[in-house]
Amino acid sequence: MAEMDFFFSNLSDPAGEAGSGTAMFQNQDTTDVGDPELVQAMDSDPGFSVFQDINMAQLTDSGNSSRRNPGNSGGNSGIALPIAPPDSQPVAPLPSRPTGSMPPNRPTGPSQPNRPTGPMPPNRPTGPSQPSRPTGPMPPSRPTGPSQPSRPTGPTPPARPVPPIAPIPPVRPVPPVAPRPPVRPVPPVAPRPPILVPPVRPLPPNRPAPQPPIFPNLPGGNQDFSETRFLVAATNNFPISLAIDSSVYDTSARFGTSTGYNFLSDGFHTVTVRRANDLRAILFQRSFPFRAGQRSTLVVVDSGQGGMDVIQVSDTGCRNLPAGNGCYRVANMTFEGSAYNVLLQNSGIVFRNITYTSVTPFKQAVRGSYLFNITNVSCCNGFRELPIIAIGVLGSGFTISNPILTVPVEIQAGRNYTTYLIGNNWSNFSLRAITLES
Repeated sequence: MAEMDFFFSNLSDPAGEAGSGTAMFQNQDTTDVGDPELVQAMDSDPGFSVFQDINMAQLTDSGNSSRRNPGNSGGNSGIALPIAPPDSQPVAPLPSRPTGSMPPNRPTGPSQPNRPTGPMPPNRPTGPSQPSRPTGPMPPSRPTGPSQPSRPTGPTPPARPVPPIAPIPPVRPVPPVAPRPPVRPVPPVAPRPPILVPPVRPLPPNRPAPQPPIFPNLPGGNQDFSETRFLVAATNNFPISLAIDSSVYDTSARFGTSTGYNFLSDGFHTVTVRRANDLRAILFQRSFPFRAGQRSTLVVVDSGQGGMDVIQVSDTGCRNLPAGNGCYRVANMTFEGSAYNVLLQNSGIVFRNITYTSVTPFKQAVRGSYLFNITNVSCCNGFRELPIIAIGVLGSGFTISNPILTVPVEIQAGRNYTTYLIGNNWSNFSLRAITLES
């Protein structure tokens, strides 16, 4: 609806119109009626008429015409005069609001040429229109019941007094903490060399040592068993443990010690040498054959590779000896590369060029006490070797002034003796001789 100025008039009282000599205007202020619902409401009310803004001359002429012809209030002009109630006061018209000047039109640029449009598609035929459905009568409004009376509220209970809050005790000052002494840096630990542990071999099961049967007063009663013993010729600084299978011969054997004979069944048996303070450190382990009815000595020596080795020496001696005679021999168990000669004092050479781990054959010896000299192989090359060992036997009569070692030996009839040369010339285990009866 366009903005226009309207006047409102109440025409519901025709009598008032006849009694009034002068047309009175009420609500003559101009109003911008922009709400369509408000306009519709004023048009439908028979007591209000809406007029356009006209000047006072038209209203005066219309009023005169109305007074001249009260019955035709509409007239040809179509304007009805507003009639004020008799007790109302005249209302002066409000001045119209001045409107501001319109801003000048901005120049527009050249118009763009119209783009040609393509042909319009043909209209699709629409189907027959659906007949409108009749709406049913509106349901009657439901009557509302009487309003519920408000419930009276009871008196408000008095507020409970808040108990006073106890004062917070003052904060005690924290005593200063004594400074800690500076931490001394730990010196770096020198790396230790790696410890090489030899592989641990499982121990053989504990089996009781076989006991030889006893045959009283019967010769050859121990022919089903072998006998063996140990001699330590290795120049090591720690004790060792000696065992065959599960039988332990010595738990703390050192250089120069020997054990007694022990019985073994005929066949192969495992010989084991360990450190005495660490049984897991196996220094040597190997199987040896043992024959029934024979004796042997297991000599623990220094190996050429820096470890240990075991040399098996048969103790089977001379048999069918003449009366008053025994047997004697020498074994070199000192160190690798060594070789010696054995001379009988004032007689001659008994054994010549005895190399490392070699054992001389037995020689017949007359019962008695002897003094043997141990020399280098370069000595006495021109002397002959004695066939038997006897006191006062005729020889070269050569005497050695500075032998390497002098060995006294007591030989008894019917016995076998072996002198083992052990040790070396550069360690605490000096060269020495041990004579064992077999």
